[in-house]
Amino acid sequence: SNGSLPWSRVAEHLFYTGNTWVLTSSQNNAFLVVDPWGKRSADQIAKLKQDHKLGALEVVMFSHAHYDHYDGVYELADRRLSGLDL
Repeated sequence: SNGSLPWSRVAEHLFYTGNTWVLTSSQNNAFLVVDPWGKRSADQIAKLKQDHKLGALEVVMFSHAHYDHYDGVYELADRRLSGLDL
């Protein structure tokens, strides 16, 4: 799906909606995003961050080069590359 459904909690630190997965740190609540798809995914990530009081977005990964697995990176509020704003 495109991430229009609410987040499902798979494990204590693992969430998913549509193609998008979020893994949170047990130490500082920082998080990793896998396969962000479009603005809807970015909005869902922001909601998850707020609802679960997550820390900084530290890593964004893509499983493969289809737009529905990476296009949301352009919409992420916290995106950075090697300390530089994208």
